[in-house]
Amino acid sequence: MTKAEIGENAGKIWHALNEVRECSIESLATKLHLNETDVALSIGWLARENKIVFTEKNGKTLISNCECLNFAFG
Repeated sequence: MTKAEIGENAGKIWHALNEVRECSIESLATKLHLNETDVALSIGWLARENKIVFTEKNGKTLISNCECLNFAFG
């Protein structure tokens, strides 16, 4: 896998996360027809650029697009 392919897959993941609030690595791999290693590499790219956040639910790590999060204070 080249850096260009990782970047291309990162773009696919970014757009997929714009469609859903949050998603697991497994679900992203299925949705985008990629293997989990390719998804993980691209998620690392997005995480390094502070484009995504990680949450834990029911023992599973979920990925969200930072722009899709709603914050409420108070």
